[in-house]
Amino acid sequence: MISLIINLFVLLTIEADWKDNLLLKRDDFQEYHYQQEVSDYPDSLFVKKLEESRCFNMDTMLLQYARQGYLYCIDEWTCYYTDLLPYLSEEKKQLIEKKAKDAVSLYKDIGLTNEVAFMKAMHLSLNENQETHHKISAFKKIANDADKRGDICMKIRAMAEILKIYNTAVPSDYPTCFMLAVLLTTELNKTTKEQFPEINSIYYYIGEAYYLFQDYDRAIFFLEKASNSPPSFFHDYASLKSCNLLGLYYSSIGDLEKSDSYFHMIIENNDSVKFHPLYNAIAMCNIAENLRKKGDYRHATDMLTMYLPEVTKRKKYFFASRITMQLAECYLAENNLDKTKEMLDLTRTYLSRLPKISYTRLCMFYPLMNKYYAATGNPELAKAYMDSSLIAENNRNKKYNTIDILRGEQKLFEFHENEKNKQIRSQKIQLTTITIVIVLSFCCLFIISRLYHKKQVSFQSLLSDIEKPKREVSRKESHSLFEKHKECPNEKDTEIFDILQNCMINEKLFKDAGLTLESLSNRLDIPRNCLSQAINRCTDKNFNQYVNDYRVKEAIKLMSDPKYKNILVDDLAEQSGFNSRSSFYRTFKNVTGSKPLEWKRK
Repeated sequence: MISLIINLFVLLTIEADWKDNLLLKRDDFQEYHYQQEVSDYPDSLFVKKLEESRCFNMDTMLLQYARQGYLYCIDEWTCYYTDLLPYLSEEKKQLIEKKAKDAVSLYKDIGLTNEVAFMKAMHLSLNENQETHHKISAFKKIANDADKRGDICMKIRAMAEILKIYNTAVPSDYPTCFMLAVLLTTELNKTTKEQFPEINSIYYYIGEAYYLFQDYDRAIFFLEKASNSPPSFFHDYASLKSCNLLGLYYSSIGDLEKSDSYFHMIIENNDSVKFHPLYNAIAMCNIAENLRKKGDYRHATDMLTMYLPEVTKRKKYFFASRITMQLAECYLAENNLDKTKEMLDLTRTYLSRLPKISYTRLCMFYPLMNKYYAATGNPELAKAYMDSSLIAENNRNKKYNTIDILRGEQKLFEFHENEKNKQIRSQKIQLTTITIVIVLSFCCLFIISRLYHKKQVSFQSLLSDIEKPKREVSRKESHSLFEKHKECPNEKDTEIFDILQNCMINEKLFKDAGLTLESLSNRLDIPRNCLSQAINRCTDKNFNQYVNDYRVKEAIKLMSDPKYKNILVDDLAEQSGFNSRSSFYRTFKNVTGSKPLEWKRK
């Protein structure tokens, strides 16, 4: 009890120290270094939806880019793409593109030329399917061109935008997103933060995607990378978002102490980055949520009530809805049904203001409504909201289906296979071309030699006669060697193979994912070499091929059994004896010619 009071005193002291700062710190455009010297902003616009003016000067941004490059004015361009572009009219975009084109002609800077191409791709719409493909094609060209000239920064930026398009376009293509996430990670491993300051943002974006699809191990890996790296510019607040998401994760699994440590990292962070005051408020509210889980409803209610206005005044309704639901939980625990209803109504208002349905929030809201109506003695509405909870949960699972990660890995495998095949075809074409050139050259030399060097022709003919027997001898030796290796099983081989077959069929040793030739040899008390020789001679297969055949047959047997019709692919692979999904997919396709899911649908 004493430690709880001390902890609460510390929290309130921290809150008192920076509560006023929340009102003083503003993430406005005066934070940018060179724009502090600009007296007017000719390209400013008024965002009616947000009821605020947003200021920028494209002429100055283009000049600074040409003079000192992207890394110097990264804040201004990030601000343009994230805070201004979504609200620009088509006429305004065309005007800006004209200014950019004039600047390229004036400054003749290759970096600015590439940035203008990137800007034009960002201006493209996503309203229709054809426009989406056009935008993806534009970014692919930018990425390929950047790769050719060694511009790693532009290549990663273009790849990241392609990933976002597949994630946000309708319909979303999540498997492609996860395929691109792996490719992006490979590129990020080749660069440094000095080369690419936006690395934290991409790590967070990938980590959040894995988090939504409940692959928490990979999510934590990427979120930790983003949270441990200090920001490089004002718009780099990925570390705050990562700490917040990590705190929520550990809170969800009951590790409240570790959860609080991540929220304290946000509060104690002194970096001047965008939305820091907002995330300070959110962190305090999440600490309050952990207090609620510990049963300290009064202090949790006080803290949540204190910071709710800071979130709502910034129109961050997604975060605000979580706060009001936590307040409703507190009031419901104290049996204050009037205040509970007030918070639930406020939550409904905030959810209605979100740009799209959030199944994550609905999966929290509907169960809370169920508990409220159960507490008020209205079983009919309580049951209705329980049904709604199940529907919301089902919709969330459909939207964030973990199988999409597996499909992404499969697409990546197919992508690499296609690349290999392209390379092989290219090599074949090169080899054929070289062969044709050599043959033609030989023919030319042969004709010239016949015309001008009769003695040389005779020598070549004699040499050919000498080499011919050698080649015939070589072919005979090769044929003899082949026949030597293709031995028939002897009586001992057949006896060993019968013992092996009996164990495989009756004991199903193949279900052991760790089965090796060595372990099988020890189990059957048969020398390893004799066992391997028997398998090779009796089946014309090696040990792995022989065992995997049994595993594939077992997988097909399970898929054909009606009682296993809903079995997950991971469980299917495990019960068949495979030690990984990728191994299962690869082996199944090699043996049957089809993927497991395709076979299951037949």
